[in-house]
Amino acid sequence: MKYKDKINRLVFEGSAEEFQNWLLAQPKMEQVAIMRDLKELTLVYSETTNMKIPKDVPIMENFDKKIDTFEDSILNVRLAEDFRAKVEEAMENQLRKMATADYGVREHIISCILNDEPKAAEMRTLAQMMIALEKKENFHDPEKWKGLPEDL
Repeated sequence: MKYKDKINRLVFEGSAEEFQNWLLAQPKMEQVAIMRDLKELTLVYSETTNMKIPKDVPIMENFDKKIDTFEDSILNVRLAEDFRAKVEEAMENQLRKMATADYGVREHIISCILNDEPKAAEMRTLAQMMIALEKKENFHDPEKWKGLPEDL
């Protein structure tokens, strides 16, 4: 139990507010470990004092499930963030390839926008992304996008 001493000090010498403030100041995954340690300490305390905390305190009944659910939610957010980063990287790489490709792609995008073709809105968004990437990568040449509306 990594947090045994800190939990004992805050529970027996501090206040519920101090414990809560300390807990919430910790990284999310550490909060999970702390709550698991708190449960273990509660069970040990319950045994040494002959109290029936696990049976008499309703929150203890589903404590493990709640902590597992909290941990799963943290991990799901991390997975989603990792996935988003990979998608953004792949998209940026693809845009970089498109931006440095032959003028034919750029000319097609410009033509779709100017002729208000069925995918003109998507092409406008694509052009904006390509231009932004060109600027970010310091190879933007406004001449390559000549003819586009000013509001792009």
